[in-house]
Amino acid sequence: MRRPAALARIVVVVAILAGTGPLGPGAGPRTLAAQEAEAATAVGVDESGLLREAAAREEAGELEAASSLLRRVLAARPGSAPALLSLERVLRVQRRLD
Repeated sequence: MRRPAALARIVVVVAILAGTGPLGPGAGPRTLAAQEAEAATAVGVDESGLLREAAAREEAGELEAASSLLRRVLAARPGSAPALLSLERVLRVQRRLD
């Protein structure tokens, strides 16, 4: 059940980044990125720090911990390309994503 939801989120994020998503025209990548950065700062998420920690956990084979950290980033910044790509890689290694 988790796979279709994760894939749907990725599709929506790609559409948003392309400027054709639910935010409509004029809500291009820069506008969305600025809004996400502001929201992440407001909730105290250090995206780069969490991404580095997730990479270290992934390298150590702690895939569940890496996945959890990446999901925290995505909760604050759904359009974070590095977090999306890293989570996709972790889920593929876990065989949780086709």
